[in-house]
Amino acid sequence: AALVILLFPFAITSGSQAAVFAAVILFNLCGGQMAGFIDAWVVGLKQEYPELNYGLIRGMGSGSFAISAILNGRLSVMYGMQLKYYMGSVFFFIAVLVASRLQTAKKDITGPAETSDPTTPETQEKLSAKEAIRLVFSQKPYRLLLFVSFFTFLCSSPLMTLLQIVILDLDGDLSVVGTTMFINAMSELPAMYLIGRIMYRYPKPRLLFIAGLGYTLRMLLTGTVNNLGVLIGIQALQAISYGIFVPTS
Repeated sequence: AALVILLFPFAITSGSQAAVFAAVILFNLCGGQMAGFIDAWVVGLKQEYPELNYGLIRGMGSGSFAISAILNGRLSVMYGMQLKYYMGSVFFFIAVLVASRLQTAKKDITGPAETSDPTTPETQEKLSAKEAIRLVFSQKPYRLLLFVSFFTFLCSSPLMTLLQIVILDLDGDLSVVGTTMFINAMSELPAMYLIGRIMYRYPKPRLLFIAGLGYTLRMLLTGTVNNLGVLIGIQALQAISYGIFVPTS
């Protein structure tokens, strides 16, 4: 991802749509998967260490995104768009260095070693990728969740790209884009922090329904308002959409 993101300035300046398209695909194949890997890693640690606060750990990522968003927006106004790509490459490289030094720590497990539960950490480690995929598709709840996730992110992922275009059309600049992304990410923090208690109290299907309504309302309002201030405020709906959907799913 660190190397691919450096291709963006050259792809953009080349004037070739195919080059930009290829760079976007490569970046999503590499860097776009990092959030999912981190989520899976934290969930795995949560199974071994129940005392960990998933929401707090995940919220740290949201806070970091918020800080980098507003920083990128301000610096892009001062030094140009290309700076964000160089900064992104440096941050991804730092992430690789940190990840390369992480080790999987495990507690001593006492008691019977055999288990028939395919969802336990011990069994998960024995599954190949093919077996894991077969396990997921053999269970109806997983298939429905995949279906819902696919269409949710199919609609919501382009929103972040289109949002920047809408902001510029409403006479905003890159600094406003950064501020909007900051509000967007910071609104996740309360939801991420409280999600453990919320999931304990309410059924997960109901929470996914609420998250779906949050996504619907957010996209509908983003596409209809023509006031920059209102558009920025709408992004706080990230709390009841992405902030609930990701940890609950």
